[in-house]
Amino acid sequence: LSDREQFPLIPTSIYGNKFPEGYQDAARSIAPERVVEKINLVL
Repeated sequence: LSDREQFPLIPTSIYGNKFPEGYQDAARSIAPERVVEKINLVL
């Protein structure tokens, strides 16, 4: 998940196609290590 303290309005819409000003980089707040952890849990 992205940083909820930095981006408290997530989720931004039902379909995920709208976002508030300044939320363009929300995905960049997710550490690559967390992504790998989640992938390993699924595999």
